[in-house]
Amino acid sequence: MMLVLPEPIKLQLEAKCFEKMKNLKFLRVGNVDICRGLEYLPNRLRVLDWLGFPLSSLPSNFHPQKLVTLNMPESRVVLDKLFKRIQCKNLTYMNFNSNQYIRKLPDLLSAIPNIKKLDLQKCRKLVKIHDSVGYLDKLESWDLWGCVELQILPSCIAMKSLKYLFFLNCKRVKRFLDIPQALENLKYSSLGRIAIRELPPSIGNLIGLKRLCIGSYFYSCKLTSSIYKLQHLRQLLLYGNVQSPKDVGIGKQATTCNSDGGFSKYCFPRLEFLVIEDSKFLKKIPKLAWGHLQCIPAMIAVIWFCHQLPVPLNALHIMTQLQPNVHHETSHFSLPTDSGLQLDVKNGSDLGLGSDSTVGDGFDLAPSSMAYPSVNYNSHFNPYPQLKKM
Repeated sequence: MMLVLPEPIKLQLEAKCFEKMKNLKFLRVGNVDICRGLEYLPNRLRVLDWLGFPLSSLPSNFHPQKLVTLNMPESRVVLDKLFKRIQCKNLTYMNFNSNQYIRKLPDLLSAIPNIKKLDLQKCRKLVKIHDSVGYLDKLESWDLWGCVELQILPSCIAMKSLKYLFFLNCKRVKRFLDIPQALENLKYSSLGRIAIRELPPSIGNLIGLKRLCIGSYFYSCKLTSSIYKLQHLRQLLLYGNVQSPKDVGIGKQATTCNSDGGFSKYCFPRLEFLVIEDSKFLKKIPKLAWGHLQCIPAMIAVIWFCHQLPVPLNALHIMTQLQPNVHHETSHFSLPTDSGLQLDVKNGSDLGLGSDSTVGDGFDLAPSSMAYPSVNYNSHFNPYPQLKKM
């Protein structure tokens, strides 16, 4: 059943309007604000999709044992009340993004142990997440982007199925989760624009990571030497003042290939894309980013608005001799005269492209946008399963 209106409207629904629809399996409602309470929802529902649900709780007699999808963005539902009384063992998809009434995330391990995607982005009042959430071993995607009041995370994560982890713009998070065991499936993680001052050594357990975004505009972030265990890293995005590890020697050892064709342990041998963005403090380019460029056949580097950074002649000279895929956006940069490359710092014209062009798959070099590789992490999630008899 679908009740999705083109514009928001208040409807005078009876509190028990769904009582005679006991076999209803699919309910989708949008742009509907009910005037009174709701006393009944069918227990056989498999999909409950209600944009802007106006009440703080679902009916007390609602026990959806067969529910697979709970999609309620911009709603007012308070989750700690909801999951104190119901358990949804079949629930795999839950979306409460932009809910401004959630202050804490309760124990989900006992309530929804098989959840695969958990979307809580832009829940700006969320402060605390229950420790048990870190043990949801079926969870594949966890999005907390824009939870600006979030402070308390689980002590650790042991999510063996996790593929996507996003904490971008969680400005009050000061401590990252401990990672006690290797997480081979985690491919994309965003820790950018948060208040973490130092990464834990256990970050090296993210051995399958391909994309890492880290750093803050306002705080310095110290990296640990274990970050070099991320040997599958392909995309590295550094915000603000990110300090490279001081407990390892990063120099000639990191700039050369081994005799057998392998790489030094203090580098990222598969790195393809590097961003250094908006550093108010950065006065030199972190060595971890540039040390092994001579071993990389093709790499795109983007440097955005690092106005305190002097001209890094040696690093840029190495890069521009290797390949032309270098782009930066700052009035303080210039290239060595003998580099053999005319580089336009405003757009991608050095690549033979127009100002609105792209390079490769998803690299936007237009000056009005951020040059980040696009990540379509929703592509394999279908919140609407085929409805079969159960």
